[in-house]
Formats: sequence, structure tokens, C-alpha cells
Amino acid sequence: MLRHMALTCFTICCANTALAGVISMVGAEFAASGRFYSVNERDATLTELGRTNSFLISLDYSPSVILYSVGTSIQEVDPATGLTSNRRPLTFTGGPSSDLMSGITFSTSGELYGVGNNTGNIWKIDVGTAVAEFVGTSSATMFALEFGPNGVL
Repeated sequence: MLRHMALTCFTICCANTALAGVISMVGAEFAASGRFYSVNERDATLTELGRTNSFLISLDYSPSVILYSVGTSIQEVDPATGLTSNRRPLTFTGGPSSDLMSGITFSTSGELYGVGNNTGNIWKIDVGTAVAEFVGTSSATMFALEFGPNGVL
């Protein structure tokens, strides 16, 4: 099961990396070249792994356990170091010409969704093409989103 949550000025995400229930949880300081941490799921203690080479706004693991960060670009993040690769700017279609993703979440089928920072805009993001397709707006102030246990966004 994939889960993440965002805390003020800090993003934490985790992935169930094996059927046995092993959890890998990482977090990034909300700053350019911020600190990158592993997070102990039992007591929330942090172990610094290094500094990022990018501003990591939102994080989530794909079902194939690739860690992604999305803001106005999509990039892969090495969960051992926090360093990013394969950075590509998002192309926005079907709605506003741009948005800043403050929260992302993967469905169990691998579809990535994002919410615009303080806009309520919901986007479906293709990780292969970096195209963000406008789904609609909630007309509410939102900073995060998540799929529920029943698979509903």
C-alpha cells in the first residue's frame, strides 16, 4: 500500500516495499537544496541522508517503487540520497496554463494525480510524457490529496 502525508515545511512519504510489510519512509526539508531524511516509522526520528539538488515540493512512490517529486516539473528522486534525475517541466493541458503541485498521489494502477497549491485544481500527470491533464477543480483550498482504501481519490 502506498501512502504519504505532508507536514508544514516538510514532506514525508512511504512505500510498502515488500509484501512482508517493510516500510521505507523518507522526507525532504521544504527548501532549495534542503536536507533529505529517512524517517523511523516507529518513533519519527530523522536520519539525514544528504542534501537535495532540487526543491522537492511533493513526494510519492509509484507502485513500481520509484520516488517522484512534482512541483512545476516532474523528477525522479533517489531515496538513498535525495538527489534528483530525469527532471522535465510539466506541460499543462485542458485548463490553466500552469500550476504548482503541492500534493501528489499514485493510484494502485499507477496513475499519478496532483493538486494545485491553494487552487483546488486536480491534474492527472503522465510520468512518461510530463503532461498534466486538467481533471477539474474542487473550488476549495487544498494542499494534499490521497487515494482512500476503497481506491477513491
